[in-house]
Amino acid sequence: MGGRKIQFVENHFYHVYNRGVDKRNIFLDDFNYIRFLESLRDFNDVEIVGSLYLKSIREKRFRSKAPKKASEKQKRPLVRILCYCLMTNHFHLLLEQLEERGITEFMHRLGTGYTNFFNLKYERTGRLFEGPFQAVLIEQDNQLNHILRYIHLNPLDILEPGWRENGIKDLERVEKFLENYRWSSHLAYLSERESQIINKGIFDELFKDKTDYQNFLRDWVVKDLSYLKNLILE
Repeated sequence: MGGRKIQFVENHFYHVYNRGVDKRNIFLDDFNYIRFLESLRDFNDVEIVGSLYLKSIREKRFRSKAPKKASEKQKRPLVRILCYCLMTNHFHLLLEQLEERGITEFMHRLGTGYTNFFNLKYERTGRLFEGPFQAVLIEQDNQLNHILRYIHLNPLDILEPGWRENGIKDLERVEKFLENYRWSSHLAYLSERESQIINKGIFDELFKDKTDYQNFLRDWVVKDLSYLKNLILE
């Protein structure tokens, strides 16, 4: 991958991606995934929370729940997280920048915090990620829902490698697999409950209801992915 050459602007949307160095796995068990999801939630605040994680790391408390803030005041998010997908050796995020340098700061916290946790837990040193995160600007409104779909369909690489080129053979099997995949925001879009990580306000702008969203996912075709070739990061 080349270096990142992009200027992040408030109220613009970006597809963000990173993967393990040498394509190594960055999530080795369920707790790793949970820790990363908690980082998505807790690092997305203008108020610096890194010290809470460093304290946890120093004490080697690899807990399933992140430490709570002393104050319960309303968060002021750096970014709006529209959707995410965590895979074994990489992750995808769809972000809107809300604060100046919001994406840069959020991704720095996320990458540094998770690397520190991972290295201490597994007694390793050095980089965990391949390099600086990659990002591409979503320039048109109609690209937004398509990249959301692409991110939520990413787990199909596990079930049906080559699905982008060959299409889907068993729709029912695929839908069940996606509904059981715990490490993406797809389930949050199917749920009526509020998410602690993503902001689902975009849902009402893009889809009439849950059924409309499900139908949109079913309507995947190769030409849609070709249309997104400049927005896809792998």
